[in-house]
Amino acid sequence: SSSLGFCGCLGAEATGVRVFDAVFDRRHGTGLGIDVDRRGGVMLIIDAIGPGLVSQWNDEHPERELQPGDAIFDVNGVRGSVNDIVRECRRAEVLKVQVVRRLPSEVSAFACLSCAPTEFEVEVDKSTGSGLGVGIDHGDGVSLHVDTIEAGLIEEWNLQNPSRCVYVGDRIVAVNGVRGTAKEIIE
Repeated sequence: SSSLGFCGCLGAEATGVRVFDAVFDRRHGTGLGIDVDRRGGVMLIIDAIGPGLVSQWNDEHPERELQPGDAIFDVNGVRGSVNDIVRECRRAEVLKVQVVRRLPSEVSAFACLSCAPTEFEVEVDKSTGSGLGVGIDHGDGVSLHVDTIEAGLIEEWNLQNPSRCVYVGDRIVAVNGVRGTAKEIIE
């Protein structure tokens, strides 16, 4: 099968997107002061910015100002699931956040290969009797979304192939050479 994921390179400038980092220190009890949307289950989309660490960061770092519409896709190395990202935001006192912004003046959202969603092949042998260990959501009928990864062949693949891991939120775009709608891929 193939998996489509966001590589999330740090600090890259690409046509259509900007990826940058920000650091927030919660040790003094101040919250981030942002409202987020968890749509897609992979990134936190900033809806609004109020008083808090993000507005303070914006005042001190205008060149890396967070804005509504920006997407937080990594916090302290945690990525792939908004639930895990939120859990890390609540757990850690210091948050190193990676953010992606789509630039409105550009036509191509992911023209730079280092920032583009990447497609790669995953090969596992189901004849061993082990299950894949992957929960799939295909409710939109368009594609297969990885919504959980548990013990199984994909977890083993990830351990053996750290540069080509399958993450929660990735899309399976083909299985055994079959591409198409979710229904076509499943059959």
